[in-house]
Amino acid sequence: METLIELMRKVLADGYAFSLKAKNFHWNVEGANFPQYHEFFDSLYEEVYGATDQSAEEIRALDAYAPGSFSRFSELTDIEDETSIPMGLEMARRLMVDNEKV
Repeated sequence: METLIELMRKVLADGYAFSLKAKNFHWNVEGANFPQYHEFFDSLYEEVYGATDQSAEEIRALDAYAPGSFSRFSELTDIEDETSIPMGLEMARRLMVDNEKV
């Protein structure tokens, strides 16, 4: 059971990190096709972030605690932190790569 719980914690951390990156891109995208990227990144954030709550609740249903701190998410996730602001197309490409990880 502990293996399942740890895997579920990783799923939660990956989803949270992915959604944070999508929201970062939503806030900071600029240039050509701004409206389309802005809307796309926000809808992506909403969809993935919404699923994180369900993941956390399923962990709690197993009588375990869900991670809830940046440091713990950072330990668990395979999603790389985003500290730069690339152009919109590169943002989409990076999220596509991360989507494969999730």
